Amino acid sequence: MSISLGGMFSSWVVFACCHLLGIQLHLHQPQRFLFVEVGGTAEIHCSSSKDLDGAAKLHWYLRKAGEAPTHIKSCKDQNESRFACKHQSCSTTLEIRGIQRNDCGICYCADARSSSLIFGIRTTVIVGDSFTNSSSMLLLGPVAEENGVTEPAHLACVIQGVSHLVQVFWCIPREEPAQGMLDSLEASDGSLTLIHGISIPWTSWASGAAITCQITFNSSGSSITRHITYSAHEWFCASP
Repeated sequence: MSISLGGMFSSWVVFACCHLLGIQLHLHQPQRFLFVEVGGTAEIHCSSSKDLDGAAKLHWYLRKAGEAPTHIKSCKDQNESRFACKHQSCSTTLEIRGIQRNDCGICYCADARSSSLIFGIRTTVIVGDSFTNSSSMLLLGPVAEENGVTEPAHLACVIQGVSHLVQVFWCIPREEPAQGMLDSLEASDGSLTLIHGISIPWTSWASGAAITCQITFNSSGSSITRHITYSAHEWFCASP
């Protein structure tokens, strides 16, 4: 029987590296958006690439529109409250019981086992109906003179007169669904203006294909859709 010393050495190096460096932890939140009725229970899921060791070092944060993230739950804390963690070996679920409109926001799970926090992607929690009588939507895109062919095209979906966050879905032909960045402004009457922006390759924008932005206000599926196409002369070209 022959033994390859080179193969043994390579296997030992891989074994040693795995033990010295460890496997990097990744957190995944499968729900991009979650609609919940007022007074109901929200269940926000978070899974891990490694065992969470009883979730003792797992935390949850909530970022409301226009505010910095705040810590709302440590899974180590088992005291009874509106917030509770339900744990399995490689996943955990945050329950928010008796949820109210002021619980709307973006939830993040985070692991604190290292010197810095490792965050999940995010789950946007929408409570009740965000639509109001003054709700409207505008879709904006750049003109040719404002950009070069090698630079990305920046588009914005502007949602005005809503009471809370909404679900935003972009459809770009031959491109992956866009995540985008969200900014919010609060008016004197308490209503919100949400600006959801994305960047796409200029060639995709200048191809003339219709780009769609759809916003959904509540769990019943009430939504508004706008389409926009490239124009060399207009600042925007949006249609219902």
